[in-house]
Amino acid sequence: MKMDISQLMKPCSCGQTHPIFVKELVIESGAIARLPEVLSRQEYRDRKQIVMICDTNTFEVAGRQVETLVPKVKSVIMPSEDLHANEHGVALAQNGIDRWGGADLMIAVGSGTVHDITRFHAYQMDIPFTSVPTAASVDGFVSTVAAMTWKGCKKSFTAVSPEVVLADTEIFKTAPLRLTASGVSDLLGKYTALADWKISHLVDG
Repeated sequence: MKMDISQLMKPCSCGQTHPIFVKELVIESGAIARLPEVLSRQEYRDRKQIVMICDTNTFEVAGRQVETLVPKVKSVIMPSEDLHANEHGVALAQNGIDRWGGADLMIAVGSGTVHDITRFHAYQMDIPFTSVPTAASVDGFVSTVAAMTWKGCKKSFTAVSPEVVLADTEIFKTAPLRLTASGVSDLLGKYTALADWKISHLVDG
């Protein structure tokens, strides 16, 4: 199902404007098969150096399919063990990108960590990226910030959202149940965080 992004651009009840930079969001069985069609569009046709960022687990889950669908893609496969969105993860991806001689478009194949690392680099290089999530484990696939642990401290870096999200339910359903539970908890946490903020504001201004 292709989501109608325009429905998400309506005025917010809070009175503020919340811009959305995602151009297309597809959630359906077999969504990953749309990847060649997306990359053949006019705005991406001149992008010759397409780099996929994934880890050893997500490569097996969906990365091999991406390589088949997009034969010219260059793969940066990071070790999944102890991989985090931190300076080490950023350096691993950078080393892979450098080995391929750079990138002018990236494909994030993974969950939160892979996406945060990819969006960080996409922002730094001022290039677009496409999202192929492999688990419904977080609510931030289209976030414009990269949540990092930087030198031991939690920090949010300005980054970019993907222009296209291809969320394949056939891939999601193979993910461990704990990852789906994590995603549900992430959504619920947004409501409790808002409540915490309102209570704090009432108590101490």
